[in-house]
Amino acid sequence: MKWNTQTDKIWHNDVMTHPKGQEGPDLVWRWGCIMTSFANIVQFFFDNEMTPGMMNSLFTENKCYKYLDDDTTPMNKASEIHWGNVKKLFYKELIIKNRVSRDVYANKSGVEYIARVQHRTGGSHYVNVLSKTRKNFWCFDVEDGIVKAYKHKDVVYLHEIRRI
Repeated sequence: MKWNTQTDKIWHNDVMTHPKGQEGPDLVWRWGCIMTSFANIVQFFFDNEMTPGMMNSLFTENKCYKYLDDDTTPMNKASEIHWGNVKKLFYKELIIKNRVSRDVYANKSGVEYIARVQHRTGGSHYVNVLSKTRKNFWCFDVEDGIVKAYKHKDVVYLHEIRRI
């Protein structure tokens, strides 16, 4: 499977949201890590081409970014995912559990995970989990396009996505 990155030149400048009072819009290259990670899982589960550009359009049309569903959302939270709307969008295909403990990870067919880790800038970052060993989670970083090891303690929580 080809794993997509949020920095791919095809969609890296696609607009996610444009909150009031913010100088410029939220762009995929800067804020699209969780959406890109989710697109990678959908592509994997359904063996189709679901690029971050396509997922961004789908999320925008269905108000899956918090700002699009509530324009009082603070600027630094505008591109956060409105998981209730994502669950409605994929209710026939996926079961999504948010913010589960990193201890629930299980290497099972039909189950994929997105991990929240700390970005090098100090903020939140989301990556696709590939596997877990005794010491590390091995993850595909959708910003850099490489596989990285994160110590268990560095994984804040997981989003669990199951195929129905």
